[in-house]
Amino acid sequence: MTDAVWISVIVSGTAMVSAITIPIITSIIATMGRKAEKAQDYARQDVVAFQASEAARLLAVKQDEIAAQAREAARLLVESNKKQEAERAVTAAKLEQIDATGKVIHVLVNSNMTVAKRAELAATEAQLVLLRKFSPEDIEAIKIVEDQVAVLRAEMKDRKQQQDVVNDSDAGKKVARSMTAT
Repeated sequence: MTDAVWISVIVSGTAMVSAITIPIITSIIATMGRKAEKAQDYARQDVVAFQASEAARLLAVKQDEIAAQAREAARLLVESNKKQEAERAVTAAKLEQIDATGKVIHVLVNSNMTVAKRAELAATEAQLVLLRKFSPEDIEAIKIVEDQVAVLRAEMKDRKQQQDVVNDSDAGKKVARSMTAT
């Protein structure tokens, strides 16, 4: 074999080896690059997954805090409502007591005033009787006293109506019973 044949065998063998090995080497290099890219992608995904799980954990913690605050706010609201209801009940009882006391005072004052007005009416009627008996000619004085009697009788009628209204109330009934008992 001549040198030319050998050279041609070596060149063709090298070309054959090159034709076989270059695609293999290229494939190996490409595979290694893809593995590196996948490793980087997996690392990125791991970081994102960790960040997402940390965000979820922090969100859950924050939701628990908010839920605890909401429970506390609800508890405080219920407590406040109970206090307000108790205060309202106390206030209502005090107002009812004041109202009853006011009615009692009204009955007592009104009854004292009624007694005084009755006495005034009786005295004015007696004055009218005396004027008619001893001064029948003094028509002007008799007219004035008759007008006073009419006014006092109208006041007594109004007082009786007012007293009847008060007597129909619970406080008025209590006072009326206590006054008739004494």
